[in-house]
Amino acid sequence: RESDRISTASFDFHGSHLHVINVYAPTSAANETQSDKFYKDLKKVYTRLSKWDSSIIICGDFNAVVGCSSDDLPFVGGHGTGQRSDNGDRLVNFAFSSRVSILNTIYPKRPNRKWTWISPNGKTKNEIDFILTNRREIAVDCEVYCDYLNCSDHRLLRARFRSTAKKEKSRKFAKAKRAGGERSWDPVRFKNTITEMLTENPPTCYEELTESIRALPAQLRMQLINSADFRSNEEK
Repeated sequence: RESDRISTASFDFHGSHLHVINVYAPTSAANETQSDKFYKDLKKVYTRLSKWDSSIIICGDFNAVVGCSSDDLPFVGGHGTGQRSDNGDRLVNFAFSSRVSILNTIYPKRPNRKWTWISPNGKTKNEIDFILTNRREIAVDCEVYCDYLNCSDHRLLRARFRSTAKKEKSRKFAKAKRAGGERSWDPVRFKNTITEMLTENPPTCYEELTESIRALPAQLRMQLINSADFRSNEEK
């Protein structure tokens, strides 16, 4: 919990980190000081979490109407609803300054799948709950459930994302390679070395065997580096 209006949760999926920021923004009846403080606190939390190069999702009741833009802007799409409010301006400014996309505005939906809040008299319906992310490329969809609970004046808003686990694994594997594109040790040579060790000079006990196997990758890595340096010197 970051404050009375902001809470966070972090998840780890197969090495891919995800931070979720849940918010409840001041209503339009709040004074400017309260609203400005909320976005200042939100910016501080987002800045801290974004340092880790992770996926970040910001969701909750922003009590803001973003409105419908005629242009498909970088972080605000052309599929918002209503007339933009003062809190909507604050939300859009936050999206631009933080480089996060407001997913509700990106995907075209029928009007009955856009509004998230209904007034007590049932006459006013607005889209005031939003989902934002710094990874628009992994977002697939964003919409509301048409049914809503009788005990709430809000409808459930959901977004779907594609998994980045494979990309993260590929990225980490690429980092493990040497700059020249080679592995830091050769698995074929590793296998051949173990076979040679077991046939020509077998260990006398289990402990000696395990220690020899543990030491092999480092030895082969040094051999590979030395052979690369030798080839480089020959080319010179």
